[in-house]
Amino acid sequence: MGRPSTYNDELGSAICRAVSTSTDSLQKICAANVGFPCHQTIWEWRIDHPTFGEAYARAKGAQADLLAAEILEIANDSSRDTVTDEDGNERCNHEWVHRSRLKIDARKWIASKLMPKVYGDRVQSDTTLTVVHEDTLKDLT
Repeated sequence: MGRPSTYNDELGSAICRAVSTSTDSLQKICAANVGFPCHQTIWEWRIDHPTFGEAYARAKGAQADLLAAEILEIANDSSRDTVTDEDGNERCNHEWVHRSRLKIDARKWIASKLMPKVYGDRVQSDTTLTVVHEDTLKDLT
């Protein structure tokens, strides 16, 4: 039989609000909020409580928008792009630039998975259809 569910609408709303206003993982959100269950329980609630599942999906969509906003902030932050060496010369801070690129790529990937229609790669395929009349096929053989 198992333990009874601890789900209630108020807790579900609080979880969705926390997810929609943070770019942290669900595990981190659960750890930071007293009273939240573990992330595995929330995954089960998404299935067991369809209304919560729909609200959670909307919250993840909002989270994708936050990730997109963070991408712009990271890309526009040039405050640590250069460092001054011991001789007083400014040099490119390659570690910072590479870390920024990694942060952007990670956020782009997550956003594309959360909302593929908005942040996913658009694949366009061009198809050419050639219609051959039956009489032409007879002439070729």
